[in-house]
Amino acid sequence: MFIIDWPDIDRAKKLDEELNLSGCQIEAKRLSNTMLAFLFFHLFATFLTFYRENFEVKLGEVGRIMRFVEVMGVMIYVALIINAFTNYGIYLMFSHV
Repeated sequence: MFIIDWPDIDRAKKLDEELNLSGCQIEAKRLSNTMLAFLFFHLFATFLTFYRENFEVKLGEVGRIMRFVEVMGVMIYVALIINAFTNYGIYLMFSHV
């Protein structure tokens, strides 16, 4: 997440103004939000994994809740991957600009 270049929203705004477009800034913000969601989800998944590895033996009420949150997190992760593929498809569509 830190090695990849994040979208430059100011550059996209200038490109919109130069080419009389309206979508570059919107797509740059969308991609930036997706990458930020991936970053927060990775931090969340790190916490869940740490909790599961350390407290897996104790299946109390908190353990059940964490298991449910983990399953929901997998669904969120799949949704983020689909969103990333959508953004990549849009990037490929406008890569000639």
